[in-house]
Amino acid sequence: MAGPDSTAATKSHQVGDTSAKLNNLTLRIWPPTQRTRDAVINRLIETLSSSQSLLSKRYGTIPKEEASAAAMLIEQEAFSLAGASFSGEDDSGMETSRCIPRR
Repeated sequence: MAGPDSTAATKSHQVGDTSAKLNNLTLRIWPPTQRTRDAVINRLIETLSSSQSLLSKRYGTIPKEEASAAAMLIEQEAFSLAGASFSGEDDSGMETSRCIPRR
């Protein structure tokens, strides 16, 4: 049976391994995938055309076809503006974020 010192050493080793893995983890957040962009458009369509959204309850709904066209324009403009103001680029044009573990 392992003693308390052995258990503490094992946990410390596991924390060190996890920390090392997180130090090497990078997340690329720009540009978003087409799947993400499509999800944004679908959510906008739902928000604009559904009577269940807070915006629609306050301002009313628009027909689904009109909501679809508006959602595509909103997403395209937002994507263009975000891309134009994006400044944290590496040589591939994508931002790289490092996850820094808490100590």
